[in-house]
Amino acid sequence: MDGLSFKDLKDKQRAIRAGFPETMGLRAHRAISWIGRAEACGEDDDARFIFLWIAFNAAHADEREFQSIAPGERAAFLDFFGRLIRSPVL
Repeated sequence: MDGLSFKDLKDKQRAIRAGFPETMGLRAHRAISWIGRAEACGEDDDARFIFLWIAFNAAHADEREFQSIAPGERAAFLDFFGRLIRSPVL
């Protein structure tokens, strides 16, 4: 798997989680846990895809509660991935 590993993500989350709102912290924890499960799939691409999809939904589910004006679904999706791409590794 290219990019950040489960361990990298978990270490980063632990380093910055004190600043998260409670619901965001729980979503981040759940999403990272599913990413860890996806890493454990070995060569099972179907299972990895499913676990990564669950991780995406766990992280993204309630993001709109932190915005004063809820954007359309496409805008929220693009914004979420844009922040992931711009996020520093550690």
